[in-house]
Amino acid sequence: MSVTTSEAISTMATEERKPMIECRDVHKYYADYHALRGIDLTIREGEFSRFWGRRAAARRRFCAP
Repeated sequence: MSVTTSEAISTMATEERKPMIECRDVHKYYADYHALRGIDLTIREGEFSRFWGRRAAARRRFCAP
């Protein structure tokens, strides 16, 4: 029986999976408006993520310069 890469990743403990994207203490301001307040995010190998929130601008700007 053969095990695919995605099956092998899904059975690994979260701590064992390599972080592919890591962001720490992200803040974003628009003039006096503090849109993002200290956001931390780690997406590990084999994981998928999406952003939820009240303001679309904050979600779009999380990864923008």
